[in-house]
Amino acid sequence: MITKHLLSFYKRNHFVLQGNLSGISHKESLHTHESGGSSINWVLGHILHYRCIALSIFENEMPQAEQLKALYDFDTKPNSDTNMHFDELVALYEETQKLLEEILEKHKGICLRRTSWYSLPITKPSTVGR
Repeated sequence: MITKHLLSFYKRNHFVLQGNLSGISHKESLHTHESGGSSINWVLGHILHYRCIALSIFENEMPQAEQLKALYDFDTKPNSDTNMHFDELVALYEETQKLLEEILEKHKGICLRRTSWYSLPITKPSTVGR
C-alpha cells in the first residue's frame, strides 16, 4: 500500500473518531452494551495498540506500546479494572495521529509490503521501483 493512501485513511479515521470521542467520561468509556460488544475504552486502546505497530515500522517506538499490547491486543479481554484512563487514551490517540501524519507526509510514495496478514509489523518501508 502506498503511504499517501494510508495518510488519507488515517485522516478520515481521525475525523470520524474525534466526533465520537468528545465528551465521553472515563466511566462512560467502560460501558459495554448488554447485548455484547466492547467498550469504547477497549476499542480505542485496541486502535492505539495497532497504531504503535504502524509507528514501529518507521522505527518510532511509543513508550506505552507494551502496556497497550498487554491490555488491548487482539486476544485480550476487556477489563474495566485494568484499562487505561480514557483521557490518557484520547491524548495518546491525538499524539499518534500527529506522528503518523508527519511520518507519512515525509514518506509519501513509499510502498509498504506485507508478507502475511498476521505477521505484524508488516515490513520495513521500501521505495517503489528500486
